[in-house]
Amino acid sequence: LIESANFYGDAEKASGITTEGRRDKFYLATKVRCDGKEAGLAQIDNYFSVLGPLTYSKRPTN
Repeated sequence: LIESANFYGDAEKASGITTEGRRDKFYLATKVRCDGKEAGLAQIDNYFSVLGPLTYSKRPTN
């Protein structure tokens, strides 16, 4: 399991690079912390562009 967040600097990018081509060997997780739905969706879009379409949601809010 590799957990990261966009507020950890380049952690998400490093996780994506490190696991590229071996993604089936890892579980990747990230956190979204923001004010408002649009900001949250922007962070999720960035996550997908860096790590790919693997995610889960813990305590989603409106």
